[in-house]
Amino acid sequence: MSNVYSGLILLLMTLFFLVWPLALTVINIINLFLKKPIHAAGFEIATLSCGSIMTALLYGLLDFQDYETPINLWGGTQVHAPVASWYLWTVLLLGAVGLIGYAMVRFCHSKLPPLAFVLGIAMMMTGCMECILWIVQIAGRLVETAGDDVFGILYLCLFPANFILCCLSASLRAIRAYPVWPAKQYGNPFVSRCASLLSRSRHWPWLAVLAMVPILLLLTLILVLFGQAPDAVIRAFTQTSDWTLSQQISPPPVQIDTHYLCTVSLRGHRKLVRPTRYGIRRGERIIVNRQLCVANAFEQLIQERTPRFHRLVRHVYDTYGYPISRHIKTALAADVVYLIMKPLEWLFLAVLYLFDLKPENRIALQYLPMREVEGLKKQVGSNKDMHISRE
Repeated sequence: MSNVYSGLILLLMTLFFLVWPLALTVINIINLFLKKPIHAAGFEIATLSCGSIMTALLYGLLDFQDYETPINLWGGTQVHAPVASWYLWTVLLLGAVGLIGYAMVRFCHSKLPPLAFVLGIAMMMTGCMECILWIVQIAGRLVETAGDDVFGILYLCLFPANFILCCLSASLRAIRAYPVWPAKQYGNPFVSRCASLLSRSRHWPWLAVLAMVPILLLLTLILVLFGQAPDAVIRAFTQTSDWTLSQQISPPPVQIDTHYLCTVSLRGHRKLVRPTRYGIRRGERIIVNRQLCVANAFEQLIQERTPRFHRLVRHVYDTYGYPISRHIKTALAADVVYLIMKPLEWLFLAVLYLFDLKPENRIALQYLPMREVEGLKKQVGSNKDMHISRE
């Protein structure tokens, strides 16, 4: 019975997270061309509310990293973030402005004077402009991407595309249904001319384009006050790599070792695990931190002094370390492993200081290329037995 319930829950989740967004997209496209749309307001509200939540969840699950962080060849998303994290607030602000403009045009159009209506359309256009940038940034990668990532990237395009569809539908229907406002005559000819333009709905689209200029200027001033760059909306997409509008080059991919828990812990948050440099393991470039170097130096020491005990430790580590490491796929799980390993790291460090003449030299040499190791040996006068371990 439990299997039936589990299968039913899985089916409902599949329908909700995979089929429902596609169904809403099809409905929004159909409603755009129908004279009498099918429950347009309800479907549009469902699209924008569910779409924003699902997109945020999907973006978080993909666990994108900024272009400065090397891609992990072992697993995870094989592309960098499409938006620079330090400009994320700019992207969110423009999106919020677009949603407010949509709400004004969709639900309050009959109560708004012409000028406020035009400003609502301009705010919608601001959000649509950002959605177009997003789609251009994402869509160019779909052709090059293979594997599971292609579905995640495809679904990241659905919400922006649906927002544009909803804005087009709302603005077209609101303009057609808007009551006719008689043009008033004022003593100032310029004001009278502006009133005449605003009284005719056919002028509103291009007036909204003009109104975008002061709106963007105001948003820019607000963002600058909070430390964002004046061109943050552009930099958000260009300060990236791997995407259509990207202008940055990322460091080469690295191999984060999945066989050893001390290396898997490097998948954790940088402020906690504190990666220090790159290293070489079995010809592959990896990220190392203090904990990894201490653990490897300890293993090297017991391999030299007590080979039989080392074989036992290695057997236990290989037997249980790998199965556990396969389940460490999130930064939080890696942080927990790092903290669990901390007492062992202190124990390893104590053994090194008790039984090695130059423990810090041994630690510093771990995972360095052989050429650098030989150079350091000459500089610090290390004994010949000090060698780099590839394990």
